[in-house]
Amino acid sequence: MPLPTTNQASAPFIDREQIKNIRLSIQFALNGFSFALQDGLSGRILKIESIEVPLMLGDEAAFQNEKVQLRFENFLAQNPFDSYVFDRVSVVITNSFFTLIPQSLYQEEVAPSYLSIGHELPEDFTVKANYSREIDAYVVYGIYAPLFFLLSDTFSNLEIRHELTVFLNKIASIQKKENKTAVYVEAHADSFLVSVFQAEKLLLANTFSFKEKEDFVYFLLAIYDLLQLNVEFIPLWFSGMIDRRSPLYAIAYQYIRNIDFVKIETADLIFDPAIEDIEKMKFNLLTQALVCE
Repeated sequence: MPLPTTNQASAPFIDREQIKNIRLSIQFALNGFSFALQDGLSGRILKIESIEVPLMLGDEAAFQNEKVQLRFENFLAQNPFDSYVFDRVSVVITNSFFTLIPQSLYQEEVAPSYLSIGHELPEDFTVKANYSREIDAYVVYGIYAPLFFLLSDTFSNLEIRHELTVFLNKIASIQKKENKTAVYVEAHADSFLVSVFQAEKLLLANTFSFKEKEDFVYFLLAIYDLLQLNVEFIPLWFSGMIDRRSPLYAIAYQYIRNIDFVKIETADLIFDPAIEDIEKMKFNLLTQALVCE
């Protein structure tokens, strides 16, 4: 079966010889991967592109990670990124194999046991951890081992993070300025990340899968109910694959009155004019990883 080659460019490519100090960000998920190029001096995003890999069904679904990696290897063969000397390469891993451990309790030698409490990690996965200074905790997560070794062998100046790490770092920085209780959602096609902050204190961080928009709003309302948050006043901030035309936005607004979108562009992250606002939101974590400390 031929590998899919669905590419979606959001901005024109700018030749590397014209601009130095290039940073690369890559985000991997089960349905493919995306990448972004940034001028490290100006902060300007030069290009965003996504490559879709159709989801396998039934017994073949167990080979989805392998299929994504094969597509990425094929992409590298056609686009030899490994021949560039990037100032920084940031990789974002999107999956549900993660947990949060406070820094005071974390022990590196037993990191796999943290995940085993709530997850049955596939045999071909390895366990990694990211420390988040913003919340003083470790995000312990699983990553497809062959992909980890491929990335490590291909790139120097490599930083691999779970998407929850990037998400929480972004939200925690917002909360330092907002200093109030708020709910944040990073939406994907069939799942979403959610975090709840009370000023700078993290109350909840989790991920939920859904098939219908009714499932989506059910989980949202369950979180409001669990934490006794008032749906009339506690704001809900969206990012990711969602906009005001989305069915997810429409159904959420039926129950939660104070809804808005996270500001994506900052002084360190400036988008090429060819990149539309909806694309900025869709690739939020991909681009935030470029400025994530």
